[in-house]
Amino acid sequence: MKGSKPQFRPNEIYVANNLVVSESLMGKVDLIYADILYDHVNFDEIDMLVGTLKLGGAIYIQTDYRSVGQVKNRLDMWCIEQPRRLWNKDTALRFMNWIIWPYNWGGRPKDAFGRKHDDILFYVREGKKHVFNVKDISIPKVVLMRSTKATQIPTDVWLDIGNFYTTSKERVKVNGKNVPWQKPENLLERIILASSKPGQLVYEPYLGTGTACAVAKRLGRQFIGCDLDASMVKLARERLHAITRRKTK
Repeated sequence: MKGSKPQFRPNEIYVANNLVVSESLMGKVDLIYADILYDHVNFDEIDMLVGTLKLGGAIYIQTDYRSVGQVKNRLDMWCIEQPRRLWNKDTALRFMNWIIWPYNWGGRPKDAFGRKHDDILFYVREGKKHVFNVKDISIPKVVLMRSTKATQIPTDVWLDIGNFYTTSKERVKVNGKNVPWQKPENLLERIILASSKPGQLVYEPYLGTGTACAVAKRLGRQFIGCDLDASMVKLARERLHAITRRKTK
């Protein structure tokens, strides 16, 4: 129909602007994983992402030193009283964690400490108790440098995720070279297992290689992803199709 808004169905990924996709998902999303452009943040996109969350929904935004302060300031604006009055009380966020993912690869400067971590900001939308699956993310408890049979909840420094080696089998390549912004599946497993239930909707608005969508599919969640780069969407679709083929064997 002429003038009708585009529809975006679950369990699909799209070549599309995330502002358009987000507008169609207002109040429908259980979990957002946004691996943003670290040195170029679009705050209009962040505001729209907040609006897509259901009550009790969670948002994780991954960045680094170049923009983490700016992003946190923006998200914190959704937590204070003035935005609640100006916009909608139900859209208020609550800050949960500033997560550090440390790694140890690549070069180091000769005049400063090596920058070897990403920042992941975790917020939830107020109005309903949020999902946090403790049993699904618990890790072995270490006593005197040894793992025990007891378990514990990870801290906000995810030392156990480790490096994402260039030789990893899950690495996606373009023209024989690794896609540099790809994130490891075990990182997304922790986020998705922690903050969603099977059947709930995971939204990846900066699709890239589609790691969040791929892990969501493997873990029995619904997903929607989008990216303006058609070549990345094609790669991500191939990755999703491979999961389907493995499941049907």
